[in-house]
Amino acid sequence: MRLAPLVAALLLELIGSCTPAASTRPVVELAGPRTGVAEPMGALRLSVITPRLIGFESTSYGLNDALVAITVTNDGSEPVPVGDLRVAFEVRRNQIAFPCERQSFDRDLDAATLPPHGSFTGYAPLRCWTPLPGAYDAQATVVFAGGTRSMVASFGLEVIDDSKTSARPIPSQPGLYVLAGDETRVLPVPEATPAALGHRLAVVFVNASERTLALPPARVTLEVLRVGDALPCTSQVSLHAIAPLEPGAVHVEHVPVTCLRDRLGVYSLRALVGFDANEAVEAGHMRVEVTRDVDEPVFWP
Repeated sequence: MRLAPLVAALLLELIGSCTPAASTRPVVELAGPRTGVAEPMGALRLSVITPRLIGFESTSYGLNDALVAITVTNDGSEPVPVGDLRVAFEVRRNQIAFPCERQSFDRDLDAATLPPHGSFTGYAPLRCWTPLPGAYDAQATVVFAGGTRSMVASFGLEVIDDSKTSARPIPSQPGLYVLAGDETRVLPVPEATPAALGHRLAVVFVNASERTLALPPARVTLEVLRVGDALPCTSQVSLHAIAPLEPGAVHVEHVPVTCLRDRLGVYSLRALVGFDANEAVEAGHMRVEVTRDVDEPVFWP
C-alpha cells in the first residue's frame, strides 16, 4: 500500500509528459516540489501530488482541469476509519483569489478504513481558473466523512504562456483582462440558422485587481476570413449587461459568430474587445475549420 504515492506520481508524470514539448499553448508547471504535504492529524498523513507539466487546453479559456492525486496514509499501528473524502481547492495569484468550481465525487474517493501503514489514493480535477501567466498559490482542503475532520495541503502552480494566448490587459480598464477562445473544428450550420443557435465564441473577462470593477458597455468585433478568400466577414456585438466584477471574478460571454455558416473550409477568426471610444484589444486569434468530420484530430502548423 505504500506504493500508492509512487504510482500516483508516475501516473501524473505520464499525463504531463503527453504535453508536446513544442506546444503552442500555455503550460501549467508545478513550482518547486510536486508534492504538497499537510500537517499530520493523529496517525493520518495527507499529501497532494500534481504533474510537473500540464497541457493548457485552448478551449478551456483558462479553466484549469489539471488532475490532482490525493493520498491519505495511516502511519499508526491501528486501523483508522476514513470513509468518503470531499476535496475543495483554492488558487491565488498575487493574493487575489480566483474561483474554483464546486467538486462532487463518487466512491472513487472513498478511503473506507485504512489498515496500519496503509494508504489510499484518489484523483480529482483542479477545476480552478488560472487565466493569467505567473505563479499561483494553491491549496487543497480534504474533508473526511461526517465533516468533523479536515486536512489542508498547499502547493504551487505557475502558468507559462509561450504562445501569448492567455488573457490580455485592457489599458482603459486597469486590472481587467480579456481572452477569447473557440473550438478548432466545428460543424456547418444552415445559412438560415438564427444567430443564437449557431456558432458562438467565448469571451472571458477577468478582474485581476484588488477592487471591484464596474464596466461600461463593451463591443466585440469579429473578423472572420476564409483561407483563399480576399475579403473578411466582419460582425460586431455590444455587451451592455456585464455586472460589476469582484476581485478575482471571471465572467464569460458567448458571442454569436454569424460569419461561420455552412461553407466548408479553414477560417482565421480574430476577436477584438473595446470599451467606449478606446482602441480595441485583440482578445484572441485562432484558426477554425468548418467540417463534417469533427471527430478527427487536427494539428495546425
